[in-house]
Parts: sequence; C-alpha cells; structure tokens
Amino acid sequence: RNSLKPSSSALKISGVNAQQFIETTERRSISCHLSSSKNCAESGGKSGDDEVAFYVIPYVMEKGNWLANVYYCWGLDYEDYLDAINSLNDISDLDTIYVGKLLYLPTTKENLQNSNYTTVMAHVMKSGETAYDVCQSYGYDYYDMEDTLVKYNGGADMTKLQAGQKLLIPLM
Repeated sequence: RNSLKPSSSALKISGVNAQQFIETTERRSISCHLSSSKNCAESGGKSGDDEVAFYVIPYVMEKGNWLANVYYCWGLDYEDYLDAINSLNDISDLDTIYVGKLLYLPTTKENLQNSNYTTVMAHVMKSGETAYDVCQSYGYDYYDMEDTLVKYNGGADMTKLQAGQKLLIPLM
C-alpha cells in the first residue's frame, strides 16, 4: 500500500472537515482487479472507483515545536489542514496540544515523517450499498471499524450514507 499516491495537486482543506478534505481536488484513481478482497485492500481498494484521498502520519508533539513547524518542514502549509487535524484528533483548540501528545496529521505527501503512516482511501457510495458492504470489500469487519469510520468521516452516521457520498476508509 505504500505505492499508492494521491494526485500531485495539493489539497486545500481550510474550513472543511475530514470528509470534505478530499472533495475539493482531483485525485488519481486506483484500479484493482483482484479476486481476494484482503489482497485487494492491501493493494489499494476493491473497486476501480476507489481513490487515495490522503495519508495520516502519527506524530508525537515535541517540546518547542508547533504544528506550523512540522508542516513547514514537510513543505506544506498547516493552515490548509487545520480542520482535518482537529477532526482526526478530536481537538478544537490548538492550545490544548501538549508535549508528548500523539497526533494524527493528514497530508497529501506519503512517508514524510517515517514509514508508519496510514493510507486513506475514498469510496463513492453506490445505490443500496452500505458501510458494512464497503468494509467487507476491503476485508475488514465493519463492527471493528465503525468508530474509526465515524472519526475519519467527520462524525457521519454510517447507517445514513447515500449514493454519491464519499466514505473515507483508512487501510489498516
């Protein structure tokens, strides 16, 4: 899964939640024509319609460091990611971030901090399809993933997804 990459266009997400994070730019489609759903999930998604939305890098806040500095070192503007940072980390005030706090930082560049990152796929819901179905297509148990899906999708109710809506799926 480390070979999956979003398009080269930068994602501007200021003023949007993690779900809207991927809706503002174009991304590269990832095709998958494998018969095994587990192998398919490992290679980037069961459906040719699924796309890499972004990556999430775990980062432990260090003394004297600021999010702006972290993103600056990555060649990115952290303000473009603020709402997604807040959504993924359940924080509303950056002043509450303390030394040693584990943060999940979204980025459009893979493998910036280390090799321990998560690829997040975007799946467009089809008529009659459920989050349970999508999880199964990735080889995941829905009930094990439900809280994670809610978090990555801005608190959306997984039972009320509609056709055309994007569902973010972190590849675990």
